[in-house]
Formats: sequence, C-alpha cells, structure tokens
Amino acid sequence: MFCHLDRALLCEDCDFSIHSVNDLTKKHHRFLINGTKISATAVPNPSSLTVNSTILDYLLKNIPGRQVEDFLDSPYVPFSFSKNGDDEIF
Repeated sequence: MFCHLDRALLCEDCDFSIHSVNDLTKKHHRFLINGTKISATAVPNPSSLTVNSTILDYLLKNIPGRQVEDFLDSPYVPFSFSKNGDDEIF
C-alpha cells in the first residue's frame, strides 16, 4: 500500500495498524501497489488517465526530487535497504 499523506509504502499489516488508529488516519488516501485506489471518494474519469499510467508514474509526479536511491543506505530511514559492492540490494 502507498499512503499519499504519509508518503509511505506499507505492507498490509502495517497499513491496517497505522490507518485504523483514529478518524484522521482513516481518511488518508491509500493506493494498492497495482494502482487501485482505496478511498471513499469518487475515482477520476478513466479518460483522464493514460494507458501506461503506473504507481511509479504517480509517485514520481507527486514526490518530486525523490528517487529509489534516496531510500538506499539512508541514515534517516530506520528500515532502509542497503547495497553491497556488487550492486545487489539487501
């Protein structure tokens, strides 16, 4: 799941524990990784979406300046990934 307001990618269990806490967090707009929006509000007209639109396109558009590499080896992200010398991600 991706939470637009938290700007976080979450597993199903974490999403539930975070977004079931109170009425404010329950209102957060969240998206399944496959691009399906989970919200009580109306879905935009499909004609306004491009055929090749993906969750990655959405993330790049709405979180400018951030790249996947920004989350690798980040001292600010407690559960970040790290690369070894062979460019493999752990």
